[in-house]
Amino acid sequence: MITRIRLHWVALVAMCVAVAWAVIRVGPRIPFPDSWFGQEKWPYPNLEAVQAYKRSSPIGYLLAETLHLDQSTWLVLFYFVASIVAMLLIATWVWLELAGSSQRSRGFRLAVLAPLPGLLFMTIGGYDPFTAIGMGLALFAWRRNSKLLMAAAGVYLGIQHFEQAVVAILVWTLAVMALRGDGAAPVRSRISPLWAYPGVLAGKIALLAVLSLNGVDASEGRLFWLQSSEWLRRAVSGAVGFAPVFVLSLFAGLWVIVVLGFVLTPERRSRLLLGASLAIAVAFSVITLDHTRVFVMVSIPLISILIVSVLSNERATSQPQLLLVAEAMAWIVVPMTLQGTDNVYVDPMNFLDQGIMFLQQLVPI
Repeated sequence: MITRIRLHWVALVAMCVAVAWAVIRVGPRIPFPDSWFGQEKWPYPNLEAVQAYKRSSPIGYLLAETLHLDQSTWLVLFYFVASIVAMLLIATWVWLELAGSSQRSRGFRLAVLAPLPGLLFMTIGGYDPFTAIGMGLALFAWRRNSKLLMAAAGVYLGIQHFEQAVVAILVWTLAVMALRGDGAAPVRSRISPLWAYPGVLAGKIALLAVLSLNGVDASEGRLFWLQSSEWLRRAVSGAVGFAPVFVLSLFAGLWVIVVLGFVLTPERRSRLLLGASLAIAVAFSVITLDHTRVFVMVSIPLISILIVSVLSNERATSQPQLLLVAEAMAWIVVPMTLQGTDNVYVDPMNFLDQGIMFLQQLVPI
């Protein structure tokens, strides 16, 4: 009994350390200029066409306005807390899915050491945390096996980020189809993620209606980038030219889990579906300038399911050394982001300087 209690506390401490390390190791930073915060109210009618995509992801901005966060310090804290919430929401889903498993705390740690938290803390002030929260809500709705809740989560995602939601749900659905026959996977009797699509469409229509009523041209959103052959050329050439870094950045330290997911999938058809799921996410990220960021966002359900599937598989759990190596890689390999506008670059990793500057942003509080 005493040993069990001690193990419980050790697992809890390890989970807390993983959360802290996920934040610290990337050097939390605010890549957006202070002048952006609080200068305008949504839907930002004066944005240039190249920046108009920001009005198509309004939930974070609207919450900040509702809370009257008109000082950059409080806005930084607001977006930082939102990133924490998104990370813990996804990790909690993984933890709940592994109920009764000896790998429960490991699943939580892998989820917080995944590329998503690293991305969120490297881009504090962006709208990604609120998109990730929507993905987490969709996962919980799926866990409840509720078509209504799936549609409701879809409405949220349709308002927040229609394009990423459409791709993420397709990637998610293919992964579920691939793992449906795996007795260890948490997908045997779940409804199809496609039930979120009606809500996603409804959310997008509602957003377009609101923009139109405010006299804003909704066509200036993310389609602006896809309509330009020059931007598309830059995106593809950047991803191809930096292919080794691009591939590493997709899953970072969770590549071992991904490979195990394929190896442990018994049927050829299932592997093909899992491969198609991954290929769609990669293709979508290649044609966008924010390569890694886009991939990480649309693969949130995919990587969450793979973590649970691998840690639920008896073949994997019977080899504790293998899982130890998988987790060690997650701790060691730091998430990075490959992106490009005029020049392609890899996000810097001076975590000490970045962390100190971030703390200085919060000192006035």
